[in-house]
Amino acid sequence: MHLALLAVGWRRVSAVTARGSRPVAWRPTRPRIPAGLRRLFGAAAATGFLAWTTAGLFLAVIPAVLSRHAGIDNLAVIGGIVGAVLAFSVLSQPLVARCGARPAQLVGLGALLLSLGVLALTGGGSLPVTLLAAVAAGLGHGLAYGGSSTAVDMAAPDEQRATISSALYLAFYLGAGVPAVAVGIVTLWYPLTAAISWLSALAAALVPLAGAALVFTDRSSRPRTPGHGSRRVGPVSRDRVRAMTVPTEGTRPSIAAEAAPAAWDRPPR
Repeated sequence: MHLALLAVGWRRVSAVTARGSRPVAWRPTRPRIPAGLRRLFGAAAATGFLAWTTAGLFLAVIPAVLSRHAGIDNLAVIGGIVGAVLAFSVLSQPLVARCGARPAQLVGLGALLLSLGVLALTGGGSLPVTLLAAVAAGLGHGLAYGGSSTAVDMAAPDEQRATISSALYLAFYLGAGVPAVAVGIVTLWYPLTAAISWLSALAAALVPLAGAALVFTDRSSRPRTPGHGSRRVGPVSRDRVRAMTVPTEGTRPSIAAEAAPAAWDRPPR
């Protein structure tokens, strides 16, 4: 039914054309990132990838672990744990606007590291510990995902924002799908809990690298303060100084303005 509705919607949208323009056949294009944004984009994409990796593990494989290895048959409990990830993610995303994109990403990576560490140690087989990991995963996902999206959106030029955002979300979707599929492949030879532990440990090892990339990108993007290597500003012309120091009606010029003509009226020594 959903596929049928999707086909109908696709057909109707494909028939819509803009007024005054000729219909152009759609062609897939490769996302291009401007050279000046590649470091920031790479750090944000890595952060978002890890955020969706953690959320993807909870949404895709943790319910099976709780049912098979933790002995939980109540679907409401399993759904509550999985729903906690999404709920705390939604609650934490408004905090990005208050604390800023970069701090939100760093705090989110810390929460993701906690969640992935718990999964690496337990494999998701303990209900109370998995619930704690789900809350941390939701908080980390909301801050890291929201911070990375905000950072790229603020830095992207208007005419290239759609292309850059599409490339960023491609990294997000890869993070949500690839690790979960990798867990399924590993289970062909090893138990599910072992596969989750190994993938979680691998993702946890990548979190400090993403954090270091954020810090390095922030330092390299800071403007340089004037120092010994800065260019010295030349002398101001006489007409410009007089224009800046001409008093308005009813006011008295400052002492510096009165004394300014003496700098050029004085005969050379």
